[in-house]
Amino acid sequence: MSLAEQIHLTDEDAVRAVIHEETRSFMVGDIEAWKDCYLHDDRTTDVMSGPGMGLVVHRGWQNIYDHTMSAIARGKRCDMVAFEKREYSITIDRDTAWATYEGITHHADGRISENFETRIVERHRGRWKIVYNAFITKRSVLAGAPRIALDAEGHVIWMSDEAHESLRDHPGLTVSHDRLRARRPAWDSALQEAISRAATLHGYFDQFSYIHDTGDAFRCPVVLGEDDEGGIVTCVVTVSDGVTYVDIGGADQLARRLAAAAAIFGLSETQVHVAREIANGHPLPRVAERLGISANTVRTHLTRIFEKTGVNAQPALVRLLLSVG
Repeated sequence: MSLAEQIHLTDEDAVRAVIHEETRSFMVGDIEAWKDCYLHDDRTTDVMSGPGMGLVVHRGWQNIYDHTMSAIARGKRCDMVAFEKREYSITIDRDTAWATYEGITHHADGRISENFETRIVERHRGRWKIVYNAFITKRSVLAGAPRIALDAEGHVIWMSDEAHESLRDHPGLTVSHDRLRARRPAWDSALQEAISRAATLHGYFDQFSYIHDTGDAFRCPVVLGEDDEGGIVTCVVTVSDGVTYVDIGGADQLARRLAAAAAIFGLSETQVHVAREIANGHPLPRVAERLGISANTVRTHLTRIFEKTGVNAQPALVRLLLSVG
């Protein structure tokens, strides 16, 4: 943003404008406009963090620029197609501004990332320039995923439209008195145990200690059991930002875990297809129908899968598949 454009804005609006322009220009690939948003100084710092990626810090404008250009040259530029910035908090003291806000990033593959972002912006020769950029991804989910959020007491505080629709005829789950419940007592006992475990990790230090002790974030696949048609009913309980999340579907996550399982256990392509259908809750006759093969062939593939994975029952297999990766 030029000096002439900034001069007609209040300081707060000018700070917002340069923050917005930095993201917009990067999204559309306007590198010159993106460069112009930053102070080209050794103090300029870029900090990025997110689930599974640790902490990445680039110090000095030249390092930031070189890293970004290298990523773009390798085709690794961010695939965002739209973004939002909400809940700004901006403090300005003379020629320095501190800004924090919630960012929402929409990706080309349908994922939506929720971020907490911090910018320190300094005024140089009448123009605001970014000198510190911290970008922390809290979570990233595929749009349309059936997901339910619970508070520490187990009350439902939010659910996606897809989860609401899925619960209408879900074979194992329902909402009763603002709580997520399983339809059978034995299933509900397992579900509530997982939800209770998750609730103990809502605090930052509790979750930090859990990750330190186990090496990974809390993720609990819950295999409730077999429904009346022989399908396996499952959900996955996780914790993020002091909230318990229950995923009752999610083809993208299952696909990633099946890919990992195929590599670990040496599953063939057809065996992966059979495992996917079973993990999606389909009984064996329905698996055969969906894959266009006979029920006996499905059973043969399932036997081979059992041999390779070391389990001997469908619920144990699904629990294993939802845990790898």
